[in-house]
Amino acid sequence: MVERREQDDWAIFTYSAEQAVADGVLVEVDRELREEMGYRWPVRLSQDVAAMVNPSEEDRRMGQSKEGRLWDLLFVSKLALQGADPDERVVAFDILFGRRTSRLWACLDTTSGPAIHIITPEEY
Repeated sequence: MVERREQDDWAIFTYSAEQAVADGVLVEVDRELREEMGYRWPVRLSQDVAAMVNPSEEDRRMGQSKEGRLWDLLFVSKLALQGADPDERVVAFDILFGRRTSRLWACLDTTSGPAIHIITPEEY
C-alpha cells in the first residue's frame, strides 16, 4: 500500500530565490531604483537578462549604458505588467537593446515572498 503524503513531502530539492541571488544565478535590482520605478516587490534578473543589460563596446560607442538599459527594462516590464491580466503569473514583453529586439518574461515568484523575476523564455 502506498502512503499518501503532503505535497511538501515530495520535494527532493528546493532552491530559494535568495540562494540563487547568493550564487549569482539571479541578480537583484537595486532597491532604490526599483522603488523609483514603482516596484514594491524585489525585482531579480536572470543571468542572461543581466548580460543583455550590459552593452557591448559598440553599443557604448552609440550611447548605450548599463544604467539606461536597466531603466528601460524596468519601465517596459512595468508597462507590460500593468496591462496584464492580474491572474497571470508570466507576462511576455519585447525590449529593444541596441539593434536587437528580445522577448522576455516577467514572472511572479511567491516561493519566498512576492518578487518579480525577469527572464528569457528559455530559462523558464
